[in-house]
Amino acid sequence: MKKTDAQTVHLEPMGALKEMLPELQDLKRQQPAHYTKSIASSLFTESWERLLYGKNPKDIALRITLKALLAIVLPGCDGHFFKTAGIDQKSAETILKSAFYEQIGDRIDSRLYQNLWKEIPELVAEFFVETNFRKKLDPYDSKYWFVEALCNQPRAGATKPGMSRLLLVPPEMHSEHCLITAVYAVLLSPGFNAEIGLPFLTGLTHHLHNAVLPDCGFAGEIALGEYLHPIIENSRAEALKHVDKKSSEHIMNAILNHENLENAEGRSSSAADVLDRVLDIKWRVRAASVIEKDVLDDLELVHDGPIKSFQMEVLKSADL
Repeated sequence: MKKTDAQTVHLEPMGALKEMLPELQDLKRQQPAHYTKSIASSLFTESWERLLYGKNPKDIALRITLKALLAIVLPGCDGHFFKTAGIDQKSAETILKSAFYEQIGDRIDSRLYQNLWKEIPELVAEFFVETNFRKKLDPYDSKYWFVEALCNQPRAGATKPGMSRLLLVPPEMHSEHCLITAVYAVLLSPGFNAEIGLPFLTGLTHHLHNAVLPDCGFAGEIALGEYLHPIIENSRAEALKHVDKKSSEHIMNAILNHENLENAEGRSSSAADVLDRVLDIKWRVRAASVIEKDVLDDLELVHDGPIKSFQMEVLKSADL
């Protein structure tokens, strides 16, 4: 990392954004019936599909961030869902606009909000085209094997030299960490006056080496010693072996900018990375420490509706 006086980096208050970032952690654990992996991993794969088939990182950043934000309130409600449920294109657009307005509101930068809002009609149109432009990556394709590898490569958990490893269950995949980091970087970019394309790409790619290197955590990295950096470099080269030279150079430049605090894009991706790592732990602690009041009272498990009074009588008779 380039030497920079951390105190010269002024961070603006995150405001309502800090309340929304934890909600995106749910996408790592949710897997709708028609998905083969978690929502986060699915969006990670889609991001790489768009990137490797020539889409601009800024355009990818907007489309994937929009999908991630919509998934907070409507997880899995994609083109497959709308068409199977018999919802037409106009109605689907109305649903998504309403969900986006209600869920996001003024929680993010206003200009970013407008740019994402403009993406909704195009997203819905893509849902309903007969032949979707997206070319699916074949997980057995030798050229792009690393994308699937990152979807199956678990994170190390918490490690520290001289202490026992703390394995986290369910395990977090590298694809999930990278995708949420990329989305966080987009949401944080306005606060750093950063363009969104580079931070998104940095977040998406910054663990590329773990397609080869099983994550051994901080303790394992210390154990690898002087061999760590050659292993990381060789692993990145192996992953990008079949990627065209221009794209490969673009990806490597993004990765190397990850801890560069001398530009806004580096600060945005570095901030996104640490936020995701800490918020992932907070999500686990909250899930493990949930009590009845959280679910039954605060979240109103038995919510208002035409049969609520009957349901409450049933619970009362059962001493619940």
